[in-house]
Amino acid sequence: MNQKEQKQDLKDEQFLAQEFVRKNPAVIQAVGEKFEVYPAVVVGPVPIRYEFSVRSGATVYAIVDVSRESGRPEFSLACMTPVSIGYRDSSKHPCAHTE
Repeated sequence: MNQKEQKQDLKDEQFLAQEFVRKNPAVIQAVGEKFEVYPAVVVGPVPIRYEFSVRSGATVYAIVDVSRESGRPEFSLACMTPVSIGYRDSSKHPCAHTE
Protein backbone atom coordinates (compact mmCIF):
# COMPACT_ATOMS: atom_id res chain seq x y z
CA MET A 1 0.00 0.00 0.00
CA ASN A 2 1.45 3.35 -0.97
CA GLN A 3 1.45 6.41 1.28
CA LYS A 4 -1.49 8.06 -0.51
CA GLU A 5 -3.65 4.94 -0.12
CA GLN A 6 -2.68 4.65 3.56
CA LYS A 7 -3.68 8.29 4.19
CA GLN A 8 -7.04 7.70 2.49
CA ASP A 9 -7.59 4.51 4.52
CA LEU A 10 -6.88 6.42 7.74
CA LYS A 11 -9.21 9.23 6.66
CA ASP A 12 -11.94 6.65 5.97
CA GLU A 13 -11.24 5.01 9.32
CA GLN A 14 -11.56 8.33 11.14
CA PHE A 15 -14.93 8.86 9.45
CA LEU A 16 -16.05 5.39 10.61
CA ALA A 17 -14.88 6.16 14.15
CA GLN A 18 -16.84 9.40 14.09
CA GLU A 19 -19.95 7.53 12.91
CA PHE A 20 -19.38 5.02 15.72
CA VAL A 21 -19.60 7.92 18.21
CA ARG A 22 -22.71 9.36 16.53
CA LYS A 23 -24.55 6.04 16.81
CA ASN A 24 -23.17 4.85 20.14
CA PRO A 25 -25.96 4.19 22.68
CA ALA A 26 -23.79 5.30 25.64
CA VAL A 27 -23.05 8.64 23.96
CA ILE A 28 -26.71 9.17 23.09
CA GLN A 29 -27.74 8.32 26.64
CA ALA A 30 -25.16 10.75 28.09
CA VAL A 31 -25.82 13.77 25.85
CA GLY A 32 -29.26 13.21 24.34
CA GLU A 33 -30.27 12.60 20.74
CA LYS A 34 -29.33 16.00 19.32
CA PHE A 35 -25.59 16.58 19.27
CA GLU A 36 -22.69 17.27 16.97
CA VAL A 37 -19.43 15.34 16.76
CA TYR A 38 -16.11 16.86 15.73
CA PRO A 39 -12.69 15.25 15.45
CA ALA A 40 -10.45 16.50 18.24
CA VAL A 41 -7.31 14.35 18.47
CA VAL A 42 -5.77 11.38 16.68
CA VAL A 43 -3.19 9.47 18.70
CA GLY A 44 -0.29 8.06 16.68
CA PRO A 45 0.65 7.96 12.98
CA VAL A 46 -1.49 4.83 12.71
CA PRO A 47 -4.05 5.69 15.37
CA ILE A 48 -4.71 3.46 18.35
CA ARG A 49 -7.13 6.01 19.80
CA TYR A 50 -9.38 8.73 18.48
CA GLU A 51 -10.87 11.56 20.46
CA PHE A 52 -14.00 13.40 19.43
CA SER A 53 -15.59 16.55 20.77
CA VAL A 54 -19.28 15.89 21.39
CA ARG A 55 -21.38 19.04 21.70
CA SER A 56 -24.89 19.23 23.02
CA GLY A 57 -25.06 22.25 25.28
CA ALA A 58 -21.95 21.30 27.24
CA THR A 59 -19.00 19.65 25.50
CA VAL A 60 -17.69 16.21 26.42
CA TYR A 61 -14.90 14.26 24.79
CA ALA A 62 -15.46 10.71 23.56
CA ILE A 63 -12.31 8.57 23.74
CA VAL A 64 -12.49 5.78 21.15
CA ASP A 65 -9.97 2.96 20.95
CA VAL A 66 -9.39 1.15 17.67
CA SER A 67 -8.21 -2.41 17.08
CA ARG A 68 -7.25 -3.82 13.70
CA GLU A 69 -6.59 -7.41 14.74
CA SER A 70 -9.41 -8.72 12.55
CA GLY A 71 -7.99 -6.93 9.49
CA ARG A 72 -10.56 -4.14 9.71
CA PRO A 73 -10.99 -1.40 12.30
CA GLU A 74 -13.10 -2.25 15.33
CA PHE A 75 -14.02 0.57 17.68
CA SER A 76 -14.79 0.66 21.38
CA LEU A 77 -15.81 3.62 23.51
CA ALA A 78 -13.18 3.80 26.25
CA CYS A 79 -14.95 6.64 28.07
CA MET A 80 -16.32 10.14 27.91
CA THR A 81 -14.75 12.98 29.86
CA PRO A 82 -15.65 16.65 30.30
CA VAL A 83 -11.94 17.53 30.47
CA SER A 84 -10.35 18.67 27.21
CA ILE A 85 -6.89 17.45 26.25
CA GLY A 86 -5.24 20.77 27.16
CA TYR A 87 -6.35 20.41 30.78
CA ARG A 88 -5.49 16.74 31.31
CA ASP A 89 -2.42 15.30 32.98
CA SER A 90 -0.64 13.65 30.06
CA SER A 91 0.88 11.03 32.34
CA LYS A 92 -2.61 9.62 33.04
CA HIS A 93 -5.00 7.74 30.79
CA PRO A 94 -7.60 10.20 29.40
CA CYS A 95 -10.36 8.20 31.12
CA ALA A 96 -8.78 8.91 34.52
CA HIS A 97 -9.96 12.54 34.28
CA THR A 98 -13.47 13.27 35.43
CA GLU A 99 -13.18 16.96 36.36
